[in-house]
Amino acid sequence: MPVLLCGGCKGGINVGQRRIKCSCCNLVYHSECVNFNGDSPARASWKCPNCLAAQRKGGNNSNTPLRSSGPTPESIPEQLVMQGNSISTISPDNDTELVHGLALEHATVVELKSFIKSELEQFKQELIIETKRELTELRKDFADLAGSFQKCTEKVDNLEERVLRLESDWQQVSICTEKVDDLKERVLKLESGWDQTSVQGVNEHRELQSVVESLKVQLNQGEQEMLLNDVDITGLPESPNEDVTLVLTSVAAKLGVALSVGDIVSVRRVGSTLRNQVEGDLRPRPIVARFTRKALRDQLIKNARKRRITTTVDLGMPGESKRIYINERLTSFNRALFRKSRDMGQAKRWNRVWTRDGAIYVRSGSSKSESGHRIRSEMDLARFSSSTQPSPACGTVTDSRSAVA
Repeated sequence: MPVLLCGGCKGGINVGQRRIKCSCCNLVYHSECVNFNGDSPARASWKCPNCLAAQRKGGNNSNTPLRSSGPTPESIPEQLVMQGNSISTISPDNDTELVHGLALEHATVVELKSFIKSELEQFKQELIIETKRELTELRKDFADLAGSFQKCTEKVDNLEERVLRLESDWQQVSICTEKVDDLKERVLKLESGWDQTSVQGVNEHRELQSVVESLKVQLNQGEQEMLLNDVDITGLPESPNEDVTLVLTSVAAKLGVALSVGDIVSVRRVGSTLRNQVEGDLRPRPIVARFTRKALRDQLIKNARKRRITTTVDLGMPGESKRIYINERLTSFNRALFRKSRDMGQAKRWNRVWTRDGAIYVRSGSSKSESGHRIRSEMDLARFSSSTQPSPACGTVTDSRSAVA
């Protein structure tokens, strides 16, 4: 691309530099070389210092504002133009050369326009890229917000489901409580009206005693049905400020049962710490847990019985190894009745004493074909004991609850 040469300093004039063209000789100058700061109307009639000096009829030309000390304007009649590595000239008297100089100036203007167009195009591309990036980030933020809203909606739905389930359970509990209260009222009426010195005789006394025993059994069964989803864990070490829920889920995980917080209705330690004090050592209180489904409780007890022996060391707990018992939760009446059945089974050398779904069963012989006898009260235990004899062939009675350890 040809470059114009300044008529003053003889240096090249770049596209972006300010310039001024003489209206007489058509030479181009750097604006700085001729100190030109005029407006557009002045540019059209501007004359270079050489042309001004040539028009003077006399006077001193020493103050001409040219930075170059080169030859006089009369000796430079041509405009120098650099074309590659060669220098060509444009003579003001030659129309062809003048047209060529104008073409070069036009090319410079075209080059400037091309440069400005290129810069504008680059700015446009950068603006488009930046806008797309901002839109992408905005879409991502909206997607994250939508995901968070979806999770929040799922949590609310889950909470509503749990509330509905609790309301349903509470209705069942209320119904059972009403039945229990009714049975208690009937028992109190029978007990208050009971008179050992009644003249009605021994038969009436036995009949009333049987009715009371039957009512107690019904009351106990109602209470036991409310514990069908409960499990009783004893032997776990107790520490201050412990998270009982975390302890329960850890024990379940060791036994291969996956428990979540939503599967647990309640979990706590029961009993008094002072009552569990044995020879200066505090025995840990048992943990009682209630699950949302009976199947979870059954699976936990089943896996514990498969392990046969479960200790604190097996569960990764620090300290001395101690046995852990995991059983279904019984009412206070059934616990006492089960303890008596187990003691009598050891004395009578019965084959097995166990519980299933809150009910107590005993079996005297070792034959698997013999069905278990259900024990509902002490009267049932006494009748079964009187109908059996100690079996020398049977060893120590098998206790399904203690065998869970």
